[in-house]
Amino acid sequence: MDAATRMVAAQLRLTREHAITTRQSVALLVPAKVGPPGSNYVAFNRVWSARVAANWTWQGWIPNTKWEYLPSGTVVVEADEDVAHMYPARLGRPTEYSPSLVQNVDLNGDNVADSPNSVRSVIFKPTGALTDTLNRRYITLVEGFYDGTVIRDRNRQNYRIIEVDVYTGRVTHRPR
Repeated sequence: MDAATRMVAAQLRLTREHAITTRQSVALLVPAKVGPPGSNYVAFNRVWSARVAANWTWQGWIPNTKWEYLPSGTVVVEADEDVAHMYPARLGRPTEYSPSLVQNVDLNGDNVADSPNSVRSVIFKPTGALTDTLNRRYITLVEGFYDGTVIRDRNRQNYRIIEVDVYTGRVTHRPR
């Protein structure tokens, strides 16, 4: 869990830095169950940074980046405005509350937008602040796996919360 938390937090920081240095909106995509029918190849265990337009439409992948896979046994259950650990019955069951969605994301990696795909994300402005909300963003990681239908949590008490400040974009995480 610690390695996965550090990895996702580092990807958030790199995404924010890219937004600042290139002066464009950039999002860290945190896919839930999406992809072509019958495929779960990007579900709950990967992140990737992308350029986005002002209307949150996918514009292209950040050069020299790729899907970053979380360590085996870790899933991202939520990426939204609420803190999932406040609702223990929900932990391990993704219930997004006001997620930021990037539209028309290229999930095949062929650099062509795929119309029906919208992916939950954390979107940074060129200033490094969050674009879309008056609240912080929280990414919740849980020890478990996605079996193609639902998330199976191995240890519901082993979770981590990554927090992104709305005004500064500062990324922090705390152990449970």
